[in-house]
Amino acid sequence: MTAVDASADAEWQFIEGRSLVYGLVGPRDLPEGVRLLELSAAQNHPKALRQLALMHFYGSHFPRDPERGRTLLEQSATLGDTEAMVGLGNWLLSNAFGGADRTAAMAWFRKAADAGDEDGQFHVGLMHEAVGDFTEAATWYQMASNVSSDAVCALAALLADGKGVPQDIEEACRLYDWAGDELQDPWGYYGWARLHDDPKYGRQDLSEAAGIYYMAADDGVALAQLRYAELAELGHGVPDEKYDAYVWTRVAMEHLPKEEMARAEATLARVKKKLWFWQLRAAEKQAKSTIAFLKPLRRC
Repeated sequence: MTAVDASADAEWQFIEGRSLVYGLVGPRDLPEGVRLLELSAAQNHPKALRQLALMHFYGSHFPRDPERGRTLLEQSATLGDTEAMVGLGNWLLSNAFGGADRTAAMAWFRKAADAGDEDGQFHVGLMHEAVGDFTEAATWYQMASNVSSDAVCALAALLADGKGVPQDIEEACRLYDWAGDELQDPWGYYGWARLHDDPKYGRQDLSEAAGIYYMAADDGVALAQLRYAELAELGHGVPDEKYDAYVWTRVAMEHLPKEEMARAEATLARVKKKLWFWQLRAAEKQAKSTIAFLKPLRRC
């Protein structure tokens, strides 16, 4: 078998193995899928190594073994897989290995970024922003902003607040709108709505904010759901403000961060007092239906 044949064989084993593990084409066959992935990984196929790393790290099919997962992901990253580099950086920032290692994480993010990976560029920007280097953060977000909606939203936030770049509310609005509309990221709508919601940006229009929050809420952003509900309670929701306020507060409470729950509970208690019994029953039924339908979207 030539080197080309071996490479093609490893690629086929990866594709077929992953398909069998997840049932992408036909029924799942986990043992056979794992066997093929391991054959591919034995030939240093980066994607197969990354797939097995995730399975060991999270305990899928194998007993959970973060260290084994890390070893495999490092092999994949060393072979040039930029997704493995970014994933390894994120693991190193977590407590998975006994505490965060920001230096090692940054090294992997930077390696992915230097290879042209937009997610790596975004994470390098995040690392700079975390230590207050907003100018450098903006530079990296700009590099990634053609593809990464996360980078677009992060850059828009810096522009809105004038951190590291001259304040430009109009450009921030344009970027948030682009992230939501063109890149299909509802967090873009959330950021855009905040510019119409918070008076510090000089363009407050609560009815406009409510309409934009609704677009993010309808795509599962819990913080947008809660703020839309609060604005609806104030008379900015359509078509039935109190009904909408109850429904969206209930929906938001399924996935809100813990620190926002007291705020949501207070909103729900107020709205309950404003609804007739029959309205409350209908709103609760609608909330349950919406909860079942929406997939929550969260920022890491």
